Amino acid sequence: MTDGTRGPDGRPEVSVICCTLAAADEIETLRVLAADGFDDYEVVLRRDEGLCAARNAGIREARADKLVFLDDDAVPEPGYLAAASTALDDAAVVAGRVHNSLPEDHVLAGFAPHYDQGDERAPASSITGCNMAFRREAVETVGGFDERIEWGHDETDLLRRLRDAGYDALYEPGMAVTHPYATSVVDYWRKMYRFGSADVYLDTKWGVPLSRQLFELLIPFRLTWPPRAAAVEAVGTFLRNVSKARSFRERYRAGRRARAELSETPRTVAVPAGE
Repeated sequence: MTDGTRGPDGRPEVSVICCTLAAADEIETLRVLAADGFDDYEVVLRRDEGLCAARNAGIREARADKLVFLDDDAVPEPGYLAAASTALDDAAVVAGRVHNSLPEDHVLAGFAPHYDQGDERAPASSITGCNMAFRREAVETVGGFDERIEWGHDETDLLRRLRDAGYDALYEPGMAVTHPYATSVVDYWRKMYRFGSADVYLDTKWGVPLSRQLFELLIPFRLTWPPRAAAVEAVGTFLRNVSKARSFRERYRAGRRARAELSETPRTVAVPAGE
């Protein structure tokens, strides 16, 4: 942990929360931050089971009111923390810029259009979990991250709750990192499969009708160019839909078990004699 102690109350200006299984000296992200010239910060490393649980634990441990979340493979670009701190003076929710670290000719290079929202500050259309920042009072107001989410869409869920609570999100291009959307085609396919169950949880939580969720399973492919990228994405979409279908089946079976248990529960309770 790097301690920042320049505030009048002895607390750092920024807390950087990083959830990881790696040792601190193995994380390039931390080495880059340490060399960037902004030293009024601390690093909170969490290794708790479950990403959302780890993030919430990081919030509790952090001493600053400005909370920055970085993945351990998101490499900050020059001026990162200064940009994050300034942005958090202006907004309680900040989405950073993410440059896909894959080369431009890689088949997956264009698979994350939401990563980069442009060169200018603007209202954020989304936030990306590998690079996001919040003022403490905002995340505490909405109860932090949903720990029932095992993986995927946790930042989307949080952003929806923050917006419902009246917080607007700001996109800050100077708060930039380089981060791979996926490390390989196989890694991308694994990621898409994991997104399937996350899709079902998020949609169900937010009241998306089951008919709409099922309808989306019938639209398995989108037009993508070039053909090789289209083929890779088609397989990923297929795997995502397989995961969705399995999640629907598990929820259906769980519902049947619950109804069966309810039907076996006595509807009347015997009253002891004399009462």
